[in-house]
Amino acid sequence: MTTSNLKNTVNTILQRTDYLFVAFFFVVVFLKWPFFDVGPVWDDAFSVFPAANFLTKHQFDYGLLLKQPAYHQGGPTAHATSLLTLVTAFVLKITGGGSPAIIPYPAIS
Repeated sequence: MTTSNLKNTVNTILQRTDYLFVAFFFVVVFLKWPFFDVGPVWDDAFSVFPAANFLTKHQFDYGLLLKQPAYHQGGPTAHATSLLTLVTAFVLKITGGGSPAIIPYPAIS
């Protein structure tokens, strides 16, 4: 591959947003690869999971979730309106929770 061909390829990738997204996605996967087998701990375990679990158990009722006690009162509302909470709730619903839900979590967080 000549230098000219390489420049054309790079320019094509940078000009096409779909190619750029795929390139950045693989860069993120590559950089996060060593951490994919690490389960959620500390902040992760107590941030989106209580709200996501609540949503799956109550048919994704956000109104009911927002009426629950606040985080500092021991409630599940720390990140109730976060997109990551919704995605995590879908993963919990699809996988049934437990260990199968932990597997895709590093990829979405």
